[in-house]
This record gives sequence, C-alpha cells and structure tokens, in this order.
Amino acid sequence: MKYVLLFRGGTPAAADRDAHMKEWGGWIGGLAAKGVFESGLPFSGQAKTVSGKATAVSDFTPGQSGIGGFLLINADSLAAATEIAKGAPHHKEGGSTDIYEAMEMPVPA
Repeated sequence: MKYVLLFRGGTPAAADRDAHMKEWGGWIGGLAAKGVFESGLPFSGQAKTVSGKATAVSDFTPGQSGIGGFLLINADSLAAATEIAKGAPHHKEGGSTDIYEAMEMPVPA
C-alpha cells in the first residue's frame, strides 16, 4: 500500500536549518535504502488555491495550513506507515505528521 505523509510545523531556528535539512536527507535516504521511499518534497513559498464551481483562484501561503512538505511511502499497513512517520526529524521541533492511505486508481490508457 502507498501512504502520504504530510508534515506540519517543526520548523527549526534559522541557525539550525542546514543541520535540520541534513537530518531529513539522512532519514529519507534510510527509507529509500529500505525500499519505503517513493517520492516527496518540501513545499516552496509559492501556492494557489482553486475553489468552488467557478473555480476561483486565490493566493495561498503554504504556511497557512502548517504543511511544509510531503512524502509518498510504501508500507504494509497504516500502523506500519505510522511507525515510519514517527522517525520524521521535525517531531524534535514540535512538528506533527498526518498519515493518509492512498487508494489505487486505474488510469485509462
């Protein structure tokens, strides 16, 4: 099964950012070595929201939702994905992780 991890908060002080990003790289590298990591990225400051029947477009700051990035991982169960998520480095800074099971969706040829 595939799971989406959404990372909220846990932003370190500016002076600690480089070390924090290296920690993320090490954690994700370990997941990749185990065949767990599928894809993922931190979010930049550029975003838009499309909403309603008229598909209104508005500016959106990713920090408004608190979500700073995502990973797509492979795990045997929601419980296993949750255990993997516990290793995310931002938890040390008070961050949280939302874990969603992704459904398979056939794509027409």
